Amino acid sequence: MSSAELRLDVKSLEKVLNATVMKLDPVSKKATEELCKAIYEESLRLVPKDTGTLASSAYYTVLGNFKTGFVGYIGYGGNGNRFNPKSRRRASEYMIVVHEDLSAQHKNGQAKFLEIPVRRFQGKAAEEIAKIIGGELN
Repeated sequence: MSSAELRLDVKSLEKVLNATVMKLDPVSKKATEELCKAIYEESLRLVPKDTGTLASSAYYTVLGNFKTGFVGYIGYGGNGNRFNPKSRRRASEYMIVVHEDLSAQHKNGQAKFLEIPVRRFQGKAAEEIAKIIGGELN
């Protein structure tokens, strides 16, 4: 009869796990930022650009931490929320109408300029973030 014995050094394992968890905070934030940036950039390709005011008001930011989770915010009406030179209205005053009006004809861009990229990335967000994290940890 033969047997084998496996001894696990729990202290060493704990050190490795703690070091990995410490790396996850900045890596998870970076992954969330990269995903937000991809959505933001696609949205900028779709946003109507009559005067450029709405496009210049686009922004994204990531808040939170590894314990509570990271949340990405992507929107319009930020970056100083400038006045449109034609309408003399701030971007935040008309962005929802431009986004939602499916009947409006734009020379360039389209309605749902933020919703479309969000929906496109929504189904693969977790997979994309996991890929980024995996690449960073290797």
